Amino acid sequence: MLWVIYQQIDGPRLLRSLGALPAPTAAPIAFDADPTPTPPVRRATITGLNGGPGWLHVTASFDSPTRAIQLADGMQVTLREQQQVDANNIRWQLVEAGGYEGWCPEANLAMPQR
Repeated sequence: MLWVIYQQIDGPRLLRSLGALPAPTAAPIAFDADPTPTPPVRRATITGLNGGPGWLHVTASFDSPTRAIQLADGMQVTLREQQQVDANNIRWQLVEAGGYEGWCPEANLAMPQR
């Protein structure tokens, strides 16, 4: 019964005029908005090393220093969204493997289909 009376006398407006309720905001806050989707993780497989070791390079060049992780055929790496072509027209892909990030020639990567 009290709720009916509260509604009949426009309780919220009355309480706001007395300062007991804050004024309504101009726009409601949307709590159900979806966050920006995270792009899917893309992976590739190391290939073409013919049993020998491969190395991640600091820059996209065979002359650059290497990272402390040894690559092997069949190893999975995570692709980063960066590619480069060196002075010898060799295409390189930035990848992450075993906590290290570095450059790998695309010829040594079995790339997933987009």
